[in-house]
Amino acid sequence: MRSREAPSAVPFPELRKGSQGFYSGIALKERENPSSCPPERDLRPAFFIGPLERFDFLIRLTECSHTHRKGEALRQYVKLTPAQKKQITKDWQSRFPGFAVYKTMWLLRRAGPLVIGVNLNPGFGNFDYLPLFHVHNLARPWDTISLNLRQELLTDRGAPMAYIPSQKHEEKWEDAVRRMYEQAPLPLEGDVPLSQVVQAYKNYILKPVALGASRLYEDVISLLCWCGYLDEAKEFLEETCREIIHWPQYIWDKKSEGIEGWRDRMLKVIEDPERVKTTVQERITRHKLEKIPASELICDL
Repeated sequence: MRSREAPSAVPFPELRKGSQGFYSGIALKERENPSSCPPERDLRPAFFIGPLERFDFLIRLTECSHTHRKGEALRQYVKLTPAQKKQITKDWQSRFPGFAVYKTMWLLRRAGPLVIGVNLNPGFGNFDYLPLFHVHNLARPWDTISLNLRQELLTDRGAPMAYIPSQKHEEKWEDAVRRMYEQAPLPLEGDVPLSQVVQAYKNYILKPVALGASRLYEDVISLLCWCGYLDEAKEFLEETCREIIHWPQYIWDKKSEGIEGWRDRMLKVIEDPERVKTTVQERITRHKLEKIPASELICDL
């Protein structure tokens, strides 16, 4: 008769899978440092244990080290204080001289009716922040500054860049600034060509996240009207209607006016370009953007 191996007393015994598919070995003994990890079950044989007991055994095998690693990870995060947010905002503003601080962690500039922003979006729990590029069109009567064309920074491999932890700001923020200048779809300084704006919107509309976002098409139409390109605005509207008619029905179910109602509303915008310009001035006052640096939107179509 084969003799059984003597129980091992090492903290992490090697587990060997037997011919019956069970694990043989020995349960863990109490750790040498019970203050850092909870003690495991008492030393006892664990030969030919069943599936449920084996599962419990393996869970307990990794529980302590996992808890320790999780605790170490949590200790690496420090909440952003108001003073830190102000310093982060000041650091970023120093690299974007054409922008002004609109709010803490938010920089804006204006090119005609178009607001261009760098939003340092705090993450959940306020432990970190994520730099975002965005635009907002003042030619439409929105009561808030929107984050249209929202774009997160990408790594060298094209993956979304991770949030910047509060304690890693000094180490990572300048690299994030460089990426913002390289990856922003619109100029972050100087005048902005309308052709480049329209192309940026068309590129964004192709993304899955933009499905059903009729506001993006409305932005393009109102910007064309602001520049006086009324024929181009009508042509873009007709192209848009031929495209959005293929949207899934559940999208139109959420829109009260339907495609014909939306088309009629956009035609009224095109027929009254002076109202578009008036809306821009009203929104500048409404959002308190008078002191935001302003450049030109070049009508180059």
